[in-house]
Amino acid sequence: MTGRRRPTWSGSYSKVPHGFFEWPQVLEAGDRAALLLIRMSEFASRNETDGQLSAGQVATMGHWKRLAVDLPKLAEAGLIEPVSTPYDGHTHGVIGVIGGSYGPDNSPDGWQIVGWLDGHKTRAQIDEIREKRRSAGSRGGQAKAANAC
Repeated sequence: MTGRRRPTWSGSYSKVPHGFFEWPQVLEAGDRAALLLIRMSEFASRNETDGQLSAGQVATMGHWKRLAVDLPKLAEAGLIEPVSTPYDGHTHGVIGVIGGSYGPDNSPDGWQIVGWLDGHKTRAQIDEIREKRRSAGSRGGQAKAANAC
């Protein structure tokens, strides 16, 4: 295989529960919509968004015509819900055909993955854990330096 490189795994993972594709809500939404939800989950995990994505962020995840079909399927199945989010610098109108009553063009400002916080830590919790680890590492390094003398 020439020209292809093996992907490098970063060590950061998104959780997809066992049996996900057999959930009644996922079966109702369909396979393509389920894959969009996994992509949304991966983005939310990697960027620590607490399961909330702006319309602009979601718009990068597929062709607008497919998003216009798949996002309502996910919402109707109860897997995501429209929310009002701060503007992220992306164009909200990209998926304006979806409908809703949130954005200036009658589309949602973003989407919340339903139940996200049931299986994931919040960004605040992650930041607290990082700070504790950083502080402990710093104290350990200072103790090691003091004992080296």
